[in-house]
Amino acid sequence: MVGSGQFAGYSLYAFDRNAASDCTTRVVVVQKNPLSCAGSESDKSADWPALTTVGKPVAGPGVEKHLLGEVTRKDIGGQQVTYGGKLLYLFDMAPHQFTGENFVETVLPLPPWHGYWYLVSAHDGTPATGPAAVTTETIPQGPTVLAADLFQGMGPTPIVVYTYTKDAKNHSACTGACSLTWPPVLTTATPQATGLATHSLGEMRRTDGTRQVTFDGKPLYFYSEEVPQLDPATGNPLNPATIGTGNGLPGPAHFGGKFSLVPSPVG
Repeated sequence: MVGSGQFAGYSLYAFDRNAASDCTTRVVVVQKNPLSCAGSESDKSADWPALTTVGKPVAGPGVEKHLLGEVTRKDIGGQQVTYGGKLLYLFDMAPHQFTGENFVETVLPLPPWHGYWYLVSAHDGTPATGPAAVTTETIPQGPTVLAADLFQGMGPTPIVVYTYTKDAKNHSACTGACSLTWPPVLTTATPQATGLATHSLGEMRRTDGTRQVTFDGKPLYFYSEEVPQLDPATGNPLNPATIGTGNGLPGPAHFGGKFSLVPSPVG
């Protein structure tokens, strides 16, 4: 979290699409309101204001000094703080809140940033997701499939997950550009299960050191263009909040293979 200044005590987040070009000041209309992905801390239209600095950022208690850095953001007009190479953003309305924890914004009617937001580990700068919570979701006029809870800071919401035919047992073939379209379901502790057998859940180490959840040895993924199901009156998620719009889609061009929903063993 921020250690001093106007935003002391505010939580900090990183975007899985960790490039300034993926979270910019370009304004789009979301549910009749103008919104940009990024902006300065004072930019009221910014969904995720960038944490900026004048001079080198200072490491407070528990922060690894060698992981701190900054990059120039011409679109914001300042230096954005980085940690472990990850651009850092604000989101909450007040200190000591975590409403942006494990947050997803894919396509309209959500803000169309095509990605996932996480708290950041002070130890090494990796996503601090906490233990993944795997559950089930019933698709309308369809099967019951696996899902993983996101939006823990606002109330857990199941989001459907996928497996990839190119993967081997406990090994992911979806890296680089593939993992931007199909973000891995990450965990920082033993995955938890609701409504399914825990012995089917496991985890594997990805090449970047993060821990990906597996089901019967198959790595699990989200889809960055998952179409959300929202109540048009309130903007809140419906039940189900997702219906598997990535089901059956091929992997990125040179990767091949196919992504599929995972039938629940109790469905």
